[in-house]
Amino acid sequence: MSIKNRKNFPLPERPKHAFCCVNGTLIVSDKRNNCVYFINTDGEIMEQIDHYPGSIAQNDKEHIFITDSEQGTISVFDYTGKWHSEIKFGKWQKLPKCISIMDDKLLVATRHKILLCELKLK
Repeated sequence: MSIKNRKNFPLPERPKHAFCCVNGTLIVSDKRNNCVYFINTDGEIMEQIDHYPGSIAQNDKEHIFITDSEQGTISVFDYTGKWHSEIKFGKWQKLPKCISIMDDKLLVATRHKILLCELKLK
């Protein structure tokens, strides 16, 4: 797929993580630009979010979860890149590394631990 850049966002230069949402939206994190791109099914960049690039997952309620291991958080967005909330885990360094979601459970792999959390989104 060729990426179309109609909003003059910088193009992804060093992708780190990628995720395909159930509606076809592609989410790509870019290590070089320290951002995350939301790309529609036509290959057009819809949104660029300044966010340290990390692991990406989606729950069954169409929320997108993106990790930021530098801040120790997981940010929650919708398909358009609109921010909804943030999950904080404390002051442990270098977490979360990787996430996975099934039903209302969030599995988080950190540098030294594996956490299983129950999701309660409003």
